Amino acid sequence: MVIAVATLWPVDWAAAGSEPILCVLCGDGSSADLLLNIGLFVPLGWILARHGGSVGRVLLFGLLVSAAIEFLQLGIPGRSATLRDLLGNGLGAGGGALLADLGQRMLRSGVRTRALVGAISFAAAGVLVTGWMLDPVASAGPYFGHRAPRLGHLEPWTGSVGSAAIGNASLPHGLVADTTPVATALIARAPIVITGIGGQETERLAAIVAITNIDNRELLLIGPLGRDLVVRRRRRGQQLRFDAPAERFERVMPAPGAGLPFSITVDDRCASVDGVRRCLAPPSLGHGWTLLHYRHVPVRVGRGLDGLGVALLTLPLAFLLALTGVRPAALATVALAAALYAAAALSGLAQPGWPELAGLVTSLLCGRILARSLRSARGDRAAPGQRANIRS
Repeated sequence: MVIAVATLWPVDWAAAGSEPILCVLCGDGSSADLLLNIGLFVPLGWILARHGGSVGRVLLFGLLVSAAIEFLQLGIPGRSATLRDLLGNGLGAGGGALLADLGQRMLRSGVRTRALVGAISFAAAGVLVTGWMLDPVASAGPYFGHRAPRLGHLEPWTGSVGSAAIGNASLPHGLVADTTPVATALIARAPIVITGIGGQETERLAAIVAITNIDNRELLLIGPLGRDLVVRRRRRGQQLRFDAPAERFERVMPAPGAGLPFSITVDDRCASVDGVRRCLAPPSLGHGWTLLHYRHVPVRVGRGLDGLGVALLTLPLAFLLALTGVRPAALATVALAAALYAAAALSGLAQPGWPELAGLVTSLLCGRILARSLRSARGDRAAPGQRANIRS
């Protein structure tokens, strides 16, 4: 049912249906879409393997189901069929079956110490990669500055810009003469100062100032969305065809502001408009979900999704801990906490809070459920305290 809703429900995305059918990793966000397609079919592969399906048969079944879905999507508004979806779904089903098979082997032979170390390393690496992919990036020049541009994919802004500067570099309307200081300022998240005359309140995102490169790729955009101010920066993840979060400062724009002078300052994670200042918390170690499919959500919902991100990163270890004894599980949990704190510090992400702790607890509970499902599948009726042995 989940797969049917996720793949066959009509959508109204502007980019949907624009990719060629043989596309695998082409177009913005294609890497994120591939990972989402893989993850969608992993539970199906796990369930089929629990009921006796071999990895090869589950892989073939996943490909057949995916092929049927892609065929049906040809007639559904907003949906497109691509080779990427087919391969991702098949790999997800086969991967889920492979994980179930590995779990069954660990039930029989015991959990090796290096498996625990690998699961801890996986979680820490996920945090480090998240921080790295969220960092701003600047491409090769030349650059072009845009002041109150009319961009086809954005709502026109009716105001005007008198001056704009990023760091120590002035931002013209047109070709940027010296790219180096602008590129340095983009990477360093240097202060951005804009002055001008305000426009009408917008219903959709508009652009006050933007910077693009020779390929017309957006490196920076600052603009209003209603009374919110949105700042979009190009990030490393986008170079690898992942999604990227925007910074949205709520209710910072004046109302009414049309025809009145304004001054905007964007400094790292803070924005000031005519003395009204808003700041955003730094992203947490579970913020990787924004690289897969970013949508603006309320702060509390976003923090909940951060906790879910931590749960997914730590689920492999949680599953292994459910197969081990109390002492090695406690030691591994302490090692995991130390690794996550260290990885967050090294990557510049915020240290874990209550949502991340809740995500970890959720992960431990899900790990026990997965382990119990494998035991029941193989008819294992061991005593409650019995666990697989730890092997070096």
